[in-house]
Amino acid sequence: MFTCGANLVVIICIRTHRPLQKPNNYFVISLAVADALVGLFVMSGMLVYTSFGLWPLSDSLCTVWIVSDFSSCTVSMIHLCLIAHDRHLALAKPLAYRHSNRKRTICTSIGATWVIGTGAWLPAILWFK
Repeated sequence: MFTCGANLVVIICIRTHRPLQKPNNYFVISLAVADALVGLFVMSGMLVYTSFGLWPLSDSLCTVWIVSDFSSCTVSMIHLCLIAHDRHLALAKPLAYRHSNRKRTICTSIGATWVIGTGAWLPAILWFK
C-alpha cells in the first residue's frame, strides 16, 4: 500500500503544483502510474502467492497477474530509460532540447512505452499458457 500511496502523492504533487506542470514531468507521472500498478497488482499477487505457497485463485487471475507483472515492470523500466534520455538531452543539447521537448512528442513516447511494454509480454504469456 505504501508503493501505491507514495506514487499517488507524486501524481498529486505534479498535478497541483504549478511549477511542476511541464511536459517533461509527464514521464514522471506515467512512471508513477506504472509503479502504482506494480504496487497494486504485482505486489499484492506476490503476497497471495508467497502466503499460500501456490496460486490459490483461478487460472485466469493468474494470467492477469503475470501479464500485469511483466508489463508494468517493463513499462516502468522503459520510463526510467526515457527519463534518463530526456535529462541527458536537456544537459547535452539545451538549445535543441527546447524545440524537441514538445507535448505531442512526449505523449507519443509515453503511449509507445505502454504499447511496447504490454505488447512485448502479452502474446508470449498467452501463447505459452
